[in-house]
Amino acid sequence: MTDQLIRPDSFDQFSGQPQVVDPLKIAIQSAKSRDAVLDHVLLSGPPGLGKTTLARIIGGELDNSVMQLNGATMGNNPNDVAQVLTTLGRGSVLFIDEIHRIPAKV
Repeated sequence: MTDQLIRPDSFDQFSGQPQVVDPLKIAIQSAKSRDAVLDHVLLSGPPGLGKTTLARIIGGELDNSVMQLNGATMGNNPNDVAQVLTTLGRGSVLFIDEIHRIPAKV
């Protein structure tokens, strides 16, 4: 819970990884100026690099909700995933942590 209190919630508060942050800022600004949806973004890497934080910042910058799921707990039913996807609104951010743990049949 403490990490939630100190987790950055904007690009201005996020420290490091300019090679990731700078293109994200440009893409977000471009989407907003065109009143368009941000193209898909894939954040990958070892634990502790800020993927979850960046997903939340992206949602905040776009004024959209962020749905966070964990691949290890998503279950084995493809219909469950389909149901999640149908609940997302235009421009929503879907962040799936541990996506590599989703069973292949899903």
